[in-house]
Amino acid sequence: MLIQIFDGYITKVNIFDLAYFILFFPTLSSGSIDRSIRFMEEGNKVIKPRQYVEYLGHGIFKIFQGVVYKFLIGFYIQKHFTSIILLRPHTLINAIKYMYSYSFYLFFDFAGYSLIAIGVSYIMGIKTPENFNLPFISKDIKDFWNRWHISLSFWFRDFIYNRFVLSALKKKWFKSKYTALYIG
Repeated sequence: MLIQIFDGYITKVNIFDLAYFILFFPTLSSGSIDRSIRFMEEGNKVIKPRQYVEYLGHGIFKIFQGVVYKFLIGFYIQKHFTSIILLRPHTLINAIKYMYSYSFYLFFDFAGYSLIAIGVSYIMGIKTPENFNLPFISKDIKDFWNRWHISLSFWFRDFIYNRFVLSALKKKWFKSKYTALYIG
């Protein structure tokens, strides 16, 4: 939010909107990293009863999906794969099995509690952005990071990477623009 104020995207700040954004517990606890401008627009819009019923249905479904991901699938992978592989001899095959089982466990655990937070957010009348979009069907690493923890990836891209690259190119820190891109 401070960067957006500095850039001029946000010209005035209402203290109550700011407090609502900062203290909105679903995203504060474990949900998506939200943009203040998007959140304020979503939080200040009036929802019709029919639309709230849709939000309520989506919210309940996302909470249910999150519980299944985190407490059933994630727990099952942790209990029956990841923790068992650690007790076996350290071989290349077991390392690969552990790598994949832990990756799936991490996804289902993290996506599960993110979905629960997004579902609670919907029930509270705020449509919070999705955080995962089937990352394991990605075609390359760039696609994977655009599907895994979407809000964090885009936050890093917009507020860290792009700013670094633009500064490096503008101030000519490197001879080649590709060096700036790669270092960024």
